[in-house]
Amino acid sequence: MDRERLRRIRNYQNTEFYPALVLRPASILITMVIGDWKWVTPNLVTLFATVLKFAAAAMFLVDDRGWLVAGMIMLQLGAIFDHVDGTLARYRRTQSNLGFFYDTVSDAVTWFTTLAALGWLAYQRTDHVHLLVVAAAGAYALMVNGYTRSVVETASERRKWRDAVDDPAGAVARNAGREEGGPPPERTGSEWVKWFLRCVGQIWRFQEMDLFFWVGVFVLLDRIPELLWLVAITQLAAMSIQFVLRSAQMHSLDLP
Repeated sequence: MDRERLRRIRNYQNTEFYPALVLRPASILITMVIGDWKWVTPNLVTLFATVLKFAAAAMFLVDDRGWLVAGMIMLQLGAIFDHVDGTLARYRRTQSNLGFFYDTVSDAVTWFTTLAALGWLAYQRTDHVHLLVVAAAGAYALMVNGYTRSVVETASERRKWRDAVDDPAGAVARNAGREEGGPPPERTGSEWVKWFLRCVGQIWRFQEMDLFFWVGVFVLLDRIPELLWLVAITQLAAMSIQFVLRSAQMHSLDLP
């Protein structure tokens, strides 16, 4: 094993529950295999992940246990490859604005189709039309959360550009170490245990990528209405909290 190559593939650290414990390790293993396949581009991987998620949504429309489990597996694969594209781009140092745009739009559209399909399935089973509204509310909150995050990130980049123009030396000092990625940490055995427990402790936050885990659990349990309520409640709550926090961040960016 080329340790330097592995170090470059382990190019992003994540403490969210499901990405840190499942999605990131899986994406690292896949990138170890395909990382130097020149014909496999990050945008092609994003397209593949998008197709997998659309296929999962289509399978969720079939009210059959086998199709539901197959859709759940397909969705998990889509989530993994949704991480592979970024890992691959950073490994090759080919990050692009187009790739970021494509990945962000793909996430928004595929979450909407996934929740819409599950909402339709729940409605067909129960004849409770309000479940369609619950599914739409969850999808809407997810998109708003992603939108507000992008707005703050854009404003932050504009602030960095303004600082660089007004005070080049100071901007370099303030922004040092803020770049995404960096060398992966070297942990002892006890440090890995602490890291694992810290990641598990994030499960209650129901962050966007953690929802892939919860969808898998509730689909396996065949509790679709409960899943829709879980997503709607947690993401609407997150939207309210993030509105306050993001507003404070935007205000701080306005300060001299």
